[in-house]
Amino acid sequence: MSRSCVVVAVTTVLGLVVFPEPGLAQTGTSIFSVLETGDRRIGVGEESRGALTDADLLSAGGRRVQVWVLDAPPGEEVQVDLRSSDFDPFLYAVGPGLAEGLRDDDGGNGLNSRVCFTAEADAGYRVVAASLSAGTGSFTLSVSAVDVPGSCGEVSTASEVTDLNALPTAGRVLAVGDEVAGALTENDAHFYGSPAQAWAVQGVAGAPFSVDLISGDFDAFLTILGPGLDEGLTDDDGAGRCDSRLTFEFPESGEYRLVLSTLGSGTGSFTLIA
Repeated sequence: MSRSCVVVAVTTVLGLVVFPEPGLAQTGTSIFSVLETGDRRIGVGEESRGALTDADLLSAGGRRVQVWVLDAPPGEEVQVDLRSSDFDPFLYAVGPGLAEGLRDDDGGNGLNSRVCFTAEADAGYRVVAASLSAGTGSFTLSVSAVDVPGSCGEVSTASEVTDLNALPTAGRVLAVGDEVAGALTENDAHFYGSPAQAWAVQGVAGAPFSVDLISGDFDAFLTILGPGLDEGLTDDDGAGRCDSRLTFEFPESGEYRLVLSTLGSGTGSFTLIA
């Protein structure tokens, strides 16, 4: 199999991902930042019609997802609405200044979804049209300027932790000093369209930990979750080339979950070194 790196941009928040220096883990970087958007783009004052189909990505939590680039000028408070009569809409927004991101289920009229936020930069924002229970069908996505600041209502912060914690670790345990050979296959669980495996790691508060995911077959992506890590740590190319590295100290003692995945749909062999 051949391998090509996904070229992405870098921050330590949900939104744009830039190449980190080797060994530097990113805090709370959303997978939505690196998923393909194709030619899907929307700006303030625009309305677009689209459709979720069985070809769109399916999260471990059972939501169909489709990522759009959002163009919003800095300082503009925007309202994003996702409406559908075919499925129950669910909406995400990620980007600069949004910390772990925003999500909404029924903040619009009826079962429709709505998020509002003030843009802090002129690039890096994405909105995700999604459905509950893997629903498909037509939808309308619209973006408008908010005339009365703060009039949008409450929205919840987004989290992919629930999906990642749903991945099983049975039979997969990693300890410091281990070097494990394995493979990602289409039979593995999928995280937003990419094969993924979860490994259990026992952490001791204050102890250093470093792990590399090396593969000549796919573009490696690592995530670790656990006590004291809130939204988790992620890395794309911290080990150089298309390989990943996470280096940090365990904030608390307990069991952590290390998730191995790919950018794109690649499969193949890997080496995991702790």
